[in-house]
Amino acid sequence: MPPPTDFDRQLKFSKIQKFLGVVYPLAILLVTGYVVWVYVALICVNSNIKIKHGYRAMGAGVTFLVLFFSSAAISYLCYFRVLISNTSYCGDTNLDYYNNTAPIFICGPNGAPRICGTCKCWLPDRSHHSRVSMKCVKKFDHYCGFVGKDICFSNHKFFYQLLFYGTIASLFVLVSTAIMYARKGEYRSLPGTWIFVLISSGFGALFMGALLFRQTVFLLLNLNSHEGRNWKSRVYHFSVFFPEQMTTRVHVQSDPGDLPWDLGYSKNWRSVMGDRWYDWFLPFRRSPGDGMHYEYNPSFLHKMRLKATSS
Repeated sequence: MPPPTDFDRQLKFSKIQKFLGVVYPLAILLVTGYVVWVYVALICVNSNIKIKHGYRAMGAGVTFLVLFFSSAAISYLCYFRVLISNTSYCGDTNLDYYNNTAPIFICGPNGAPRICGTCKCWLPDRSHHSRVSMKCVKKFDHYCGFVGKDICFSNHKFFYQLLFYGTIASLFVLVSTAIMYARKGEYRSLPGTWIFVLISSGFGALFMGALLFRQTVFLLLNLNSHEGRNWKSRVYHFSVFFPEQMTTRVHVQSDPGDLPWDLGYSKNWRSVMGDRWYDWFLPFRRSPGDGMHYEYNPSFLHKMRLKATSS
């Protein structure tokens, strides 16, 4: 029996991750569903509304319920928005993008346009091959097993909103549960259901909060997670052509730590979250653009022009 090839190993890895991409979302829905039931039925209703502890305690239970359902509803909406979004695959339709009139685009180390060795398709700027979906994806960020999807151009905004609202919902459950337990004072030991809610919400707040912080840093620098790996030492290869100064394309390299698409915090934020302020909070419209063309930093373009004309 011949030894497995790289493609065989990649295919096996893809199948395992796709299987986990079905298991993880189901497990998340089951766990969060149980947390919702415990928090609503046992903690808020039974402990603060049904039992007569005065209007103050009852009012706290009702207030916590309203705030909880508001944060949980928008979190679930963002989660399902990521789940149902279509992944923006590259396909083989980008051939016209690479022509002699484009002033700059990412190329291979030999100066030629990038072609995926597996998909055999042209790769536009910021696109990469996903080892799980086995396809090339526009503005590929990472594959998230917890939603079973590639996070990319078409759903990056919704994923960020999921982390934002999920962190808020988890923190709210953690803090409000602790407050209600402290105010009741009738339990000699903390019930197991309350402990489960505290542990689950605490883990959710830490996990999603850490991801939210990381995604925010990259978003403000106009990087995705794939580009953010060792970004301070990363070097890009570009094919450059400025017709007013050049007669043919030139292959140039960026310097380590260059941020080709950094347009300032405001423009970087809007390039993902949208131009309208309410789109920043509502998971309906996806990020602006087509996923293939990106505005370059003017200073970086000038730097590449100087490198190209002096070579």
